[in-house]
Amino acid sequence: IRSKLQGMTVEDLKGVLNDEDHFEKFFFDLEKEYEPLESLIESTEKLRDDLKSKALENQELQTNIETSRNDIICKYQDFHQKKSELQETVSRLKELKERVEPNILADGLLRLSVNCEEESDMVAETFLQRDIS
Repeated sequence: IRSKLQGMTVEDLKGVLNDEDHFEKFFFDLEKEYEPLESLIESTEKLRDDLKSKALENQELQTNIETSRNDIICKYQDFHQKKSELQETVSRLKELKERVEPNILADGLLRLSVNCEEESDMVAETFLQRDIS
């Protein structure tokens, strides 16, 4: 590249710098003459294409990640809702279990029996007092 630039006149160099078509032709000729430059350009283009395909792949993966994240959040919320419902059910079951303990039931039945017997005695007394009077 250096030898080609040294072989050019000042007018040619100014022409390359000032005229866009001349500039492109100069680099096009350089590409043809200098193979490592051509392979470097091809390598750069290949890297650019690979980068573009990776970017597109990453965009797809990003969409999948966001969808999966939203699914996990929904499942997490469902889990906590069901957990709280289960805790409420367990506490209700404990409360009901405490109400049907054998000792508590026996005590309740005894009270009911005593109340029923007292009512029965009162009804019998009332009835007997009506018959006597």
